[in-house]
Amino acid sequence: MRRRYFAFVASFVLCLTALYWLTSWVPHRPMTEARFWDLIASLQVHEWDDSNTDYAPLRDGLKTYPPSEIARFYEILVQKTYALDTRRHYASYSVIPGLSDSFLYSRLAVVARGEAFYDAALKDPTLFPSWSDAAWFEFLMYVPGIVFEEKTGRELDRSSPVSIESFSNVDQWQ
Repeated sequence: MRRRYFAFVASFVLCLTALYWLTSWVPHRPMTEARFWDLIASLQVHEWDDSNTDYAPLRDGLKTYPPSEIARFYEILVQKTYALDTRRHYASYSVIPGLSDSFLYSRLAVVARGEAFYDAALKDPTLFPSWSDAAWFEFLMYVPGIVFEEKTGRELDRSSPVSIESFSNVDQWQ
């Protein structure tokens, strides 16, 4: 009787171990632009500011990726905001010079609106929100770092070939 009991317990523990291993294993999925936009679409943005936006779907989606791909998500985000960092987009945004932080948050708002709107605004700067629209998506740039730190206990390395900061796309400001 004791042997059967121990055999049962050993089998049970082995099954639990196998189940844990199978469910904790996540296949490597590279962060492509298509996956980036799918994750952005999970935000379901309806307004121009992030105060009414639920970031949980984006955070949960990013958590399914390994740290290297979370960093890649951030890199794509930086590239997208950098591409909108132009004199023409700023002219649609404001006539007041030097609004660097709010211009950055507005560029993030354009990305948060999704791929179709982003592509349209990139081609036609008149679609870019004006300063009076109060477009503000600051928190979007922090989400990848938060998820990265939760997974690794380390800060996300934010170094990049291009900068997310306003007025850094020098070729587009000459």
